[in-house]
Amino acid sequence: MTHKKLLGLIVASAMGTAWCNAQTVGKAFAAAPDSVFPLLTQNNRLDLVDFAEAGVKMDVTNKAEGKSRITTMTDTYLCLEMTDKSQVELSYLPASEGHAECICAIRTYRGPAEDSEVKVYDKDWKPILHIARPQAEALVDDALDREVRGLLCDLGLMRATFSEDGQSIVWTLSTIHLTKEQRAKAEGHMKSVETKIPRK
Repeated sequence: MTHKKLLGLIVASAMGTAWCNAQTVGKAFAAAPDSVFPLLTQNNRLDLVDFAEAGVKMDVTNKAEGKSRITTMTDTYLCLEMTDKSQVELSYLPASEGHAECICAIRTYRGPAEDSEVKVYDKDWKPILHIARPQAEALVDDALDREVRGLLCDLGLMRATFSEDGQSIVWTLSTIHLTKEQRAKAEGHMKSVETKIPRK
């Protein structure tokens, strides 16, 4: 174990599940309790952050004997390929006037259509909000083919991503379950919906 990793473990242990005043999403991810990322040990997370900080895209072996990798990491944004069927995106929202610092997590599952869930955590990784997805009807227009509209809205599978500033969630409908002809009919009749991340 490297000196850096040992120091990280000591700090995280001493501070419990707090972010250790890290102010970066990578250190917050490394200090999270195992219950938030059950497929990854703390060593896994420390290794992943080390690789990302070094600009090296390397995998770690997770608890399911699969591969996990951070593909993008900045001070406020992290994208983790948890498995070949799931992805986690994190956005750190620093404290601002009237709002405490928090972190928003988007978990996307590919089965094979993409479907996301979004939660907001406080600085101790306690969940404080579950962000509801918009109504599927809000993501299509009235001119969309009736059959295609029914398929999209009945299933309501949605992909969530962060806006460029990390302050909002952008929702789009998944279309992988449509045929090529149905996707062609849907083209030009679908839109994204952006919702502001609620803050405490």
